[in-house]
Amino acid sequence: MFPMTFLDPNVVQDVVSGGEGNPSPMLSVTGLSLMDLSPHVTKTNSHLPSDSQLHISLHNGPCAFIVCGPAWVLYGLVMNLRKIRAPSGADQSGIPFSQRKPVFSIRFLVIGVPCHSKYLHGVTESVMNNLDRIELRSAADLGISVYSTENGLCLPLRLIY
Repeated sequence: MFPMTFLDPNVVQDVVSGGEGNPSPMLSVTGLSLMDLSPHVTKTNSHLPSDSQLHISLHNGPCAFIVCGPAWVLYGLVMNLRKIRAPSGADQSGIPFSQRKPVFSIRFLVIGVPCHSKYLHGVTESVMNNLDRIELRSAADLGISVYSTENGLCLPLRLIY
């Protein structure tokens, strides 16, 4: 399972005031190509053990990616990406195109686990194996609410066996 980590409050304040949101295990990078993003992920990973490395987990478009990993490692990536990004609202019209800084956004997703990543490998099988040991007579026996991804409403649980 993905470990819960706590970050220094100064780190949290830095990314919140930097406009990247609250640190989480998933980071959206939009406006930067894969060719430009990949070297930064590789550079960050070169300093880390295999169980803490970042992964580009989702390709949502030619310049829209989700990077997954521990929040403290993603913070390091954010720090590196800030160095190459044009400041928000900067006028680069007087700078030759070849010398302009890239314009892109980085934002932590409001999520607690790194979905679609290698960090959750084997979790589905583990959950399914453990469900076989639990005797459920009704949906209420689960003890949790399930919410719709379409409208956010709490769903009535129907058990299918």
